[in-house]
Amino acid sequence: MIRKILLTVILVTTCASIHAQEEKDSPEAIIKEFFSLLDENKAERAVEYIFSNNPWMKGVKSIESIMSELKANVNKMGEFHGAQQLSKATAGKDLVSYSYLAKYSRQPLRFVFAFYRPEDKWQIHYFKYDDELTDELLEALAVYRLSENIDLGGY
Repeated sequence: MIRKILLTVILVTTCASIHAQEEKDSPEAIIKEFFSLLDENKAERAVEYIFSNNPWMKGVKSIESIMSELKANVNKMGEFHGAQQLSKATAGKDLVSYSYLAKYSRQPLRFVFAFYRPEDKWQIHYFKYDDELTDELLEALAVYRLSENIDLGGY
């Protein structure tokens, strides 16, 4: 009886530990940490962090350029007021893309993250940021997206 209880406790603890590690390495957790670093005014560290999970990106010169550009742009935007997910798209179970609105005192920035899971670990596949939210807004307001223009099978 004690063996069964001990085995159950070990099994539950192991499963919980594996699940916690999976959540820590999920795209959502990686993005959350990225914005946490931005909130701490650590733009260079945030970019370094977002690329750190992809071994193919180690030593890529363009990352340094992204780091310095983001730091300069964020410094002009004023205070950071949080981030909101705008969209999520998947292509199969191992490729996922997120678009986020980062709120700053001056104006918002859009961040786009794409993650790829070649085996069992997510890695950044694509990253960009810009202040061109017009396209996303216009797409959201497109006439064909309005509920009154969607054929709901009436008439």
